[in-house]
Amino acid sequence: MASNNIVLSLCIPTNGIVEWVVPLLESIYNQNCDDYLFEVIITDNGENNELYNSIEKFTTNHKNIIYKKTNSLLFQNQIDCFRLANGKLVKFLNHRDVLEKGSINKIINIIEANKVDKPIIYFLNNQKRINRENEFLDFNSFAYELSYYLTWSGGTTFWNEDKEKLLSKRSYDKYFPHIDIIISNDNNRKYLIINDVLSHQKPIDETKKGKYDLFDAFANHFVEIINSFYANNKIIKNTYSRIKFDNLLFVIGLHYQYIVKKTPCSYILTNFWGEFLKHYKLVDFFNGYFCFIIRKIALRLNRIYEK
Repeated sequence: MASNNIVLSLCIPTNGIVEWVVPLLESIYNQNCDDYLFEVIITDNGENNELYNSIEKFTTNHKNIIYKKTNSLLFQNQIDCFRLANGKLVKFLNHRDVLEKGSINKIINIIEANKVDKPIIYFLNNQKRINRENEFLDFNSFAYELSYYLTWSGGTTFWNEDKEKLLSKRSYDKYFPHIDIIISNDNNRKYLIINDVLSHQKPIDETKKGKYDLFDAFANHFVEIINSFYANNKIIKNTYSRIKFDNLLFVIGLHYQYIVKKTPCSYILTNFWGEFLKHYKLVDFFNGYFCFIIRKIALRLNRIYEK
């Protein structure tokens, strides 16, 4: 396949979970989209060859799959995947996702519509109730709209012509390497958030996710990132305050899910207070829980009303 004809690269970094990746590949190849228009790149830092053996039917029947075993730890696997991409637009795909029908053609149509101006595109997948298409003139307004969803790698894209610049760093953020991609991808171009529903997640076994310190990542490390954005004038105070508060509610949600409800998971959860109190106060914890509970009640009432 001539790489210069590939419109879209779908990048799937994974830790080798067969029951996640195989349904994703099935959803990709049930799209009725010509193989020559896109490629699928899988980088696998799992501990065995089970995934490679399980996807043989795809690698045999389709010539647009690249599979590579990698030793990169946790999220650095994303960068390995991006480096192999040949398409005009490179898009991250979460290995827990299943594509909706017609999604690849939707993305390709968006690429064709934006191939001249090449805005920085982020696919939000209806994670928030905002317009289907949202255009922003600078990173600050883009970050204000995304808020803590900046941590969500699933929407990340970049244009292949920027790949050499974006992937030239020696190291990337240990938890959120995709944020390095987003923040570096700024040549005074517009930002575009596409909010179409392109995929969904099936119920999964959370004990098979990556093993990392959950609250170091979100209560500490992500706040350090937005602190840096604010200190370097990437975002203004209003944007900073919004993201930090929204992230507080997200962290409270994680605390409720994994500390209070004790949902089984693969995360390290041993130092919540040590990480939380680095950037938030005790009063923030109680205020955050109050807002979190009010939101849960409001959502439940809304569901009852809609019925």
